[in-house]
This record gives sequence, C-alpha cells and structure tokens, in this order.
Amino acid sequence: MGRIYYCQIENRAWVHPGPDTFAGKDARWVQADMAVHHFSLLRHWFGDVLSVYAVHDRDASQEHVRGDTLGVTSLRFEKGLQAVVINDWCYRGSATRAHATEEIVVQGEKACLTFDSQRVEVTCADGRRMQPPIEGAWFPDAFGAVMARFVDALEAGEPFPCEGRDNLKTIAVIEAAYLSAAENRVVFLKELL
Repeated sequence: MGRIYYCQIENRAWVHPGPDTFAGKDARWVQADMAVHHFSLLRHWFGDVLSVYAVHDRDASQEHVRGDTLGVTSLRFEKGLQAVVINDWCYRGSATRAHATEEIVVQGEKACLTFDSQRVEVTCADGRRMQPPIEGAWFPDAFGAVMARFVDALEAGEPFPCEGRDNLKTIAVIEAAYLSAAENRVVFLKELL
C-alpha cells in the first residue's frame, strides 16, 4: 500500500434503547461503548496515538439515552498517520453502517483498502482491484478468537496477548475524546498518561 496516511471507520444507525435497558444510561455512551473497539483496533494497526480532537452530540429525541449518541474523533498517530472515527447512533437515514458492518477505509500512497464485515476490496493506484476472500465472520468471530487466546495463555501460564498497561493507552484515547469535546481543543495523550 505504500506509506499509509489515512484511515476512517464509520458506524451509523438509529439506536434507540428503551427505558428498561442499561444501554445509554451513563453520561458517556457512543465513544465509551463503541468507539473504544475502534480506538483499540487503530492502535493495534498503527501504534500509539499522539493527539485527539473530538466533537460529540446527543439527539434529544432519544429520550432514554443520557450520554452522547454522536461522536466524531480525529486521531493523529505518532507515526504521522491520521484517522477519523465516526460513530453516529442517531442516524435516521437509509444508508446504515450499523455494528457489525462498519465501513473501514485505509488509504496509502499506492492503494486503498475498503472493508466491511462482508467484503474487502483493495484498489491500487494503477487501477487494479482485488477482493481477497474472507474466512469466518468479523462479528462475533473476532471476539471469540481473542477470548480463546486469553484462555490458552491462562492455561499455559504465559503472558496475555493484550497487556493491561497497554490497554490503558486505549482508555486514555477515550478520556482524551471526552476532554477534547468538553473543552473544544486538541488533547495530547501525554497529558493523560
């Protein structure tokens, strides 16, 4: 793909939990409950995050939701790459990209990769297009594979593949997103770590 310079993850649908569910009842919702997975995935692919700028909102017609129902977060990575994560759980339109069919776009100087849970397409700068086959299902197989690796490490007495201190960096991205939205500024991760 050459030098990768941009990634975008977009998730949008109308998510309207009722009064008797736990979903959406905390002051933080879409970034803390959904974008956390996207932030973790981006960190896995591209390394540590340098800075975050985010905007959040809430659709008041989702009367049983207390927290944010819309979050747009821009991340700049230490390696220079930029990413945007869009989680819109107040989208009423017909072009949904609901969980688990988020659209992921990774752009490089020589190719662009477009992915959702059903297909992967690579478009090269010279016009070639490729569609590598997908084995299994993105959701829930990705979670099952991670849990199986955790159990295997536990049974073998080996270190876990996902180290706790490293996961704190993903939590710092969430904190930075909420701080950025509240203070309308870029937040550098070093402020929080």
